[in-house]
Amino acid sequence: MMAATIVRGGRSAWRPFRALLDRPAWLAAAALLAAGAGGATAQDGPRLTTDNLWTFRQLSAPEWSPDGSRIAFTLTEGETNSSAIYMVDLEGEVRRLDLPGGDVTRTLLPEPWTPDGNTLLYLAGGDIQAADVAGGSSRTVVDFGATSPGYTPQQYFNGPDPVLSPDGSRLAYIRESELWVLDLTDGGVRQLTSSHGEGWHNLQPRWSPDGARILYTAQATDEQRRFRYTDFSGLIIGVDFTLIGYGRVRLGVIPAEGGETTWLGPPDGERYSLRGGSQAHWSPDGRSVAINWLSLDHTAREIRIASPETGEVRTIWREEVDAWISPLAIWIRWSPDSQQLLFTSERDDWNHVHVIDAEGADHEPVQLTSGDFTVASNQVYDRFEVTPVWARGGRTILFPSNEAGTPERHLYEVPAEGGEWRRVTPLPGVNLSSTPSPDASRVAYLYSNLTALPELYVQEVDADQPRRLTSLAVPEPLAGYRFREPEIVRFPSAADGAAVTARVYRPDGLDPARKYPAVVFVHGAGYAQSVFAGWMRLDQSAFNRYLAQEGYVVLDVDFRGSAGYGRKFRMDVFDRLGDIDVADVLGGVEYLRGLGYVDMDRIGTWGHSYGGFMVASSMLRSPETFAAGVSSAPVTDWERFFYLAPGYNEEHFGFPWDNPEGTRRGSPITYAENLVRPMLILSGIQDTMHLDAAALVNELLAHGRTTFEWIFYPDEAHGIRGPRARSDYYRRIAEYLDRYLKAGPTAASDR
Repeated sequence: MMAATIVRGGRSAWRPFRALLDRPAWLAAAALLAAGAGGATAQDGPRLTTDNLWTFRQLSAPEWSPDGSRIAFTLTEGETNSSAIYMVDLEGEVRRLDLPGGDVTRTLLPEPWTPDGNTLLYLAGGDIQAADVAGGSSRTVVDFGATSPGYTPQQYFNGPDPVLSPDGSRLAYIRESELWVLDLTDGGVRQLTSSHGEGWHNLQPRWSPDGARILYTAQATDEQRRFRYTDFSGLIIGVDFTLIGYGRVRLGVIPAEGGETTWLGPPDGERYSLRGGSQAHWSPDGRSVAINWLSLDHTAREIRIASPETGEVRTIWREEVDAWISPLAIWIRWSPDSQQLLFTSERDDWNHVHVIDAEGADHEPVQLTSGDFTVASNQVYDRFEVTPVWARGGRTILFPSNEAGTPERHLYEVPAEGGEWRRVTPLPGVNLSSTPSPDASRVAYLYSNLTALPELYVQEVDADQPRRLTSLAVPEPLAGYRFREPEIVRFPSAADGAAVTARVYRPDGLDPARKYPAVVFVHGAGYAQSVFAGWMRLDQSAFNRYLAQEGYVVLDVDFRGSAGYGRKFRMDVFDRLGDIDVADVLGGVEYLRGLGYVDMDRIGTWGHSYGGFMVASSMLRSPETFAAGVSSAPVTDWERFFYLAPGYNEEHFGFPWDNPEGTRRGSPITYAENLVRPMLILSGIQDTMHLDAAALVNELLAHGRTTFEWIFYPDEAHGIRGPRARSDYYRRIAEYLDRYLKAGPTAASDR
């Protein structure tokens, strides 16, 4: 039953291709199955299908206009794989900017408004654009089409990094690894650095408060390995390159008009991690630069203060941990008076708000929040969350947390001098991207609950009376869809009895006397949270609801290593990936057994990215548990993944040369000979995970295991985004699960 198929989507000539591998005798063409999955108890109104479940629309974080009268945001439209820019006033009057360029992805720049409130800057098609918010016209500010990005280091944050000067007259950005400044008034362009030829890639410029200087980061490329990969993005297949591995990092300050760089620390740089981006920030008075330094192995973190005049750097605080510093804690923010720094730390087992004096002799942090809950931030994994911010001129701090319960997310306010904190957002559920207005009198946020998708709300910070501003998330064809409400449950892990949280979706009209098939969903990223009392990752949440609509019991698990549950829950997975987290999932299987109405011979599992790794690990390390599995974009060899995407392994295993046995033990390819049940593998050829999928397929075939199918999409990367490809992707998953779970118990064991 082993088969591999290439699926190309997004063009009019859409058709499947048979994969060409070295051993074609092992191949059989994957059949294109009939559309639609089995029936279930009907509900009134529209139903989810694999052609519409991915059409829900995602609003971006709100961006206040300088005068606080309007809010800009983008709306991602799944139907066209594009995003449009919208504005809304405080009365709820919504306007879409009718911009040229057609159906493309538009992304607002950080702080996208010009100071006069007349222009919004955004990225589209790789170029920097400026939109006239009154007339709706747009012009290209920087055209990257005729340039090469250079061989840039592969990291989580990379690109042109455009940022407006404080007065809005100039734009700093990265082009071909060099720092440039564009004068928006006369169009003049100045190149500030010329170091790429010397082996440096420059990134993440930041203007000084007076606009006279620019702080930037540089990463050495001379010590990195050139990695070749196949590019299927055009009509002609080509070869492209990126750089992998580690290079030295240095920070510099350069005059905005050009001149010599003052290096903050060693001019040749030092080795430390850029996980979460370059966390270096000007003080509001422009006299200092704060640096959040993270060791390469992520076990140590320092807060440093540098002089932009002399380059002198001093460390004011350091913390060390056994496994790895929480990704939620790799950030810092200056107080408005430039005297203190705001940050979070898990010093007491939970991520909490701290402040520390930047000057003076006393550099012992003061902890402002405490308790068994997590203060969140937008670092690395959670792009819809915000980082705690100073408010009311530095007298208070606004922070997001799950104090109301791990499935909930709300905004809170605490005095900067310490004391009782209070909840700001009153609605039960999930409040994300909470952004204060320029005068901090109001806050805008995306609110959702179990039966309502994220929409934009606004309220006074001192009054718990939120007002809904948008109704855009649900497309018109699904306007009457009745969202099913899952139940949030807890059960003991099969490893050590630790409490594991999950969501259960049940079929319509469930009859406890019957036996139902079930699917266990495992989320991506590893250190992320899936079990919310609201909506995150709209596609996957909608697909789980679709499965329940079609007659499945669905269990969505926050396994060990997930975010939001404290330091121990996170760090328990260190050197135990595919072990203790899989044991948590197996505890979920036992929970399903206890329900009494789940057919234990018809349980499947699916997941994407880290979830794909979890599926592969479950199918290979507990081979008789699941009747079928769907592994999308899986990591299958942690040593290979380290060299393709450094930053993750250090947190979970250490370096592969220091822990080769742990890296091997945690890799699904180690257990390839154990596959006995059907498994569908999905990958995008533009994704580094495609190589991991290929490695697993090679290892499975080497052991004579053929109870799998491999589908790959040439035009897609880590996320399957093209409308036709996405429809095909969810149809194939649904049909595969139906084939092996609805047809009755399976005993597939093709040896």
